[in-house]
Amino acid sequence: MSPASSKATVENRGAKHVPVLTDGELDPDVLVVYENTVQDHFEEKQYPTADQVRKILGGLQSPIVREWFTADRTRIQSLSFMKFMHELRVKFLESNWEQEVEQSLLAMSQGDSSFKDFARRLKASNTRLVNTSAHLSKACLRQQLTVGMTQALHMRVNNSEANTQTDYKLWKEQVRRINDLLAQTYTDVMKKSCNANRANVPAPDPSRKYNSLSGSSSNKQNNPVAPGSKPPTLTAKEKVLLMKYRRCFKCRCLDQKHQSRDCPNDFPSGVGYRELSLSDVPAGCKPEPDRKTRAHPVAAVLGSSHDIEYATPANCLSVLRRSPAESSDDDDVSNLVVAVISEIPSVNVSCDTQSMSMLYSVMLDSGSHLDLVSPLFATQLKLVPIALSSPETVSVAIGGEKTDISFSHVVKFRLSDPSFMYTSRIVTACIAPQLSVDVLLGLPFLEKNDIVLRAKNRTAVCQKANFDLLNP
Repeated sequence: MSPASSKATVENRGAKHVPVLTDGELDPDVLVVYENTVQDHFEEKQYPTADQVRKILGGLQSPIVREWFTADRTRIQSLSFMKFMHELRVKFLESNWEQEVEQSLLAMSQGDSSFKDFARRLKASNTRLVNTSAHLSKACLRQQLTVGMTQALHMRVNNSEANTQTDYKLWKEQVRRINDLLAQTYTDVMKKSCNANRANVPAPDPSRKYNSLSGSSSNKQNNPVAPGSKPPTLTAKEKVLLMKYRRCFKCRCLDQKHQSRDCPNDFPSGVGYRELSLSDVPAGCKPEPDRKTRAHPVAAVLGSSHDIEYATPANCLSVLRRSPAESSDDDDVSNLVVAVISEIPSVNVSCDTQSMSMLYSVMLDSGSHLDLVSPLFATQLKLVPIALSSPETVSVAIGGEKTDISFSHVVKFRLSDPSFMYTSRIVTACIAPQLSVDVLLGLPFLEKNDIVLRAKNRTAVCQKANFDLLNP
């Protein structure tokens, strides 16, 4: 018997007929279906309680099950149907089946599925535990659905009217509508992003390969190249010699004032070509002095009177306040900042905090070993300063001079896009006086959130979420 057919099934030919439990392996799902089907049969036939088990025994086709109740037929026939199903589960299911189903139910999460599908799967698993101590009530099901839903959906539910809904059925309907709205918003964002990317890709030039081949073939026929007229490729010694004695890589002459791009001469002939050597250096030609390379210091310039003014576009966003439902590991996070990264190099965030609309400039800097915020940013968002055990000292260049600056306090917050399709991990940033931007996100932010910056393409992609912060 194949593995697909080794599982028992329930054959139902109508409520008037006795349900049939076929031969095969029993599991909790099959027994739940069998129990419900038998209950429908009882409703139709209206058997006396004492005769219910005796009436359905003929529908059990498994030889192992028939051997079990035949050996103790009198006692089993006298059982109520609920006690009969209990003994059937105890006899033919694993001893720890309730714990396994309960653990599977408690470990469920929404993942990539819709909330409606997640609620259906959770209810189906809970149905297996009917008439057991592990069966969840509606209040416990709501709690389990809340724990297992996605983070973006959880944030929206906590800040909506659904969070105050007491009726379980109405609460599920409201959460499902919020989830559908999020899914539609994500679809629209991805569609706009794809359209923008297609619009930015220039159309390829028409192929001229055939014309080129035709032209080159005719040129070869009209102007045949004499064999051996092309000079051989420059060797490494020749390149060093040409670079040392005012060279020209085209005519390969030494002590010249021109370069390859403005050389008036032709390439040397390959016939009788001899490799360049020191004997070819003209008399009196002095080698060029070696160029000394210097390591340039790299520093973040904070405040300066020479800062360049720049305009920042406004974005309509908002700041989410913390809710009591947030987990205990986020207790030290003061605010959740909702951000959109614009298409220009500087990142601009429009926030709404306690009915105050403010625009902040945020910079992504892969050369900074710290995340920094200005004191004004921390004060306006009411972020709670946390004192460092020891000050963090950095050296910066201000006005052409090296200056040491110490940071003694940090703040913590999160960044999220308006549709909540992306939420960063907790940002721990030092409060930096004289910071020329409101927020500077450096290597700690980029590494912790697995973000890859591509300056040429103007992209900042979170690898795990596949979300581009610069092109949401």
